[in-house]
Amino acid sequence: MAKGFDIMKERGRIIEVNKDMAIVELDVNRKICKKCSAHSLCGIFPSMRKIKALNNSDAKVGDLVEIEVKREPSLKFTFLVYIVPLIMFFLGVLVASATNKNQNVQLVSGGIFFILTLIVLYIVDKRLSNSINNLPKIEKVIGVVKKDVYNR
Repeated sequence: MAKGFDIMKERGRIIEVNKDMAIVELDVNRKICKKCSAHSLCGIFPSMRKIKALNNSDAKVGDLVEIEVKREPSLKFTFLVYIVPLIMFFLGVLVASATNKNQNVQLVSGGIFFILTLIVLYIVDKRLSNSINNLPKIEKVIGVVKKDVYNR
C-alpha cells in the first residue's frame, strides 16, 4: 500500500493526559468522512468522538493536535467485528445440521457459536486496544483551542 493510503490523519483537542497516553476529542469533518470507504459503517452520529492516543509529543490538556491512525489495524478490527461472527454463526448451523435435522436446533447452535465469538472478541479487544502498536499516535501539537470552541 502506498504511504499516503495506509495512514489516516485526524485533528482533535486533548481533554485528558495520563503519562504517555491522552484522551483526544476528535472533531469529525463530514466532508473528509464522506471520502472514506467505510464511513457508513463507522456509526459516528454525534459530531464528536473520543479516542485514546499515544502522547509522544508532550501535548497538554487543551492542545489542538494532529493524530495519525494506521489503517491496517482498523481494517483487521473491522473484519473481526463484522465478518468473523457471521462466519461462526454459519459454522454453528453447519455443525448442527451434520448431527441434527431439526432447524430450530441448527439455529440455536448458530446463535451459540455467534455469542461465543462475540465473547471471545470482547476479550481480544480488551487486550489489543491497549497494545502500543494499535493505538493512534499524536503526531504534533497544532495549537491551543479555547474550551467553548468544542462545546456545542
